[in-house]
Amino acid sequence: MIRIIIFQVIFSSFLFCCCKNEPLTESVQVPTWCHTETLHHKANFIWTIDSFDFHETVIGKTLISPKFSASTNEEYKWFLELYPNGRDGSAKAISLYLSLDLENKQKGAYVKYNFSILNNELQELDYTRKTLSRCFHNKNSSCTPLSPRGYGYPEFVEKDDIFRNKILSNDSLTIQCELSFYILNNNGSDNKPEMFHHCNTSTIQTDFLVNNVSENLEILGKKYEFKPRDLTLRVNNNNYTAHKDILSARSPIFAAIIQNKTKNNDRDFIDIKDTDEEIVSEMLRYMYTGKCDNLEKLADGLLGAADKYELNGLKLIASNALLKTLSVDNAADILISADMYHANQLLKSPVIKFIVKNSAEVLNTAAWKNLESSNPRLVIDVCRALSHKLTTILN
Repeated sequence: MIRIIIFQVIFSSFLFCCCKNEPLTESVQVPTWCHTETLHHKANFIWTIDSFDFHETVIGKTLISPKFSASTNEEYKWFLELYPNGRDGSAKAISLYLSLDLENKQKGAYVKYNFSILNNELQELDYTRKTLSRCFHNKNSSCTPLSPRGYGYPEFVEKDDIFRNKILSNDSLTIQCELSFYILNNNGSDNKPEMFHHCNTSTIQTDFLVNNVSENLEILGKKYEFKPRDLTLRVNNNNYTAHKDILSARSPIFAAIIQNKTKNNDRDFIDIKDTDEEIVSEMLRYMYTGKCDNLEKLADGLLGAADKYELNGLKLIASNALLKTLSVDNAADILISADMYHANQLLKSPVIKFIVKNSAEVLNTAAWKNLESSNPRLVIDVCRALSHKLTTILN
């Protein structure tokens, strides 16, 4: 109660000082806010080499795997090079490298990859090697591999470890390569990942979205239109089918859930118990196309889904949709949503500015009265912003 009284005193002082000189109902200015999205692709390749003892011949002898690609990008073909007796003059260890077929490619790629050895039950053994980002490109670029063909490890695993620890299963060696890569957007010698931007404009009254990513995602979604859907989202009594690759590429949360289910051999479904069917359906539309419909009705629910599944682009879209509806009557409710779903810069800051500008009206709404009793911390946040404004005026 004391906090509320202090807050009301500051409100009154503020109104006395500035109400006559500054209109409180002008449109709120929203900082220009952009979300940059990089479309990345993932692949998991398992290579079993039978009769491994047979390949122990001369140093420099190489085995080349079949080529593989990510299901979301079949144009870029990757392959592994394995040297059973070492590539660089050492016969004590196996050498292993990742390579990319860049023939007729104008654009290269940044890649992160892991090498690991699997047992006969396809479980990882203690020989996993992880890398930082590496760049693959053609010889005319400033971004070139450190080795003639690719990147890897001249001493991936000691040969003694393979035979002493019984890594081989029926004289077969199984290697797994997990990789995630981005296509480079080349501009002369400037080699950067392809990025798509969507931004809001400077005020809540104008259209906010420059959605370059939507067109690209829609094309990707259409490529998957006729591919079998291998995942079911169960929401109450409704089922929504989707592609694991799409959901994993768009959401790190879905990626972790799907990876965990794959490791545990769970069935191909995910139960969603705390989100309405309409929200899930619209969230899937966004994940496939970068677009949303019916934002006036669903913006608050989509903001919650975006926060839960770490869909930053959707959070931007939902936040701007809520800003377009911002009014004296709903400002307190939108502030609660912005705080709950961690949309601080996108939504919370503009809403607080709006409340400060329209303090006399907002203070008397039912939504604000509810906020005073349910969330004193947010009241204090607004109080600080108001006090700062008052101090600036008095100085």
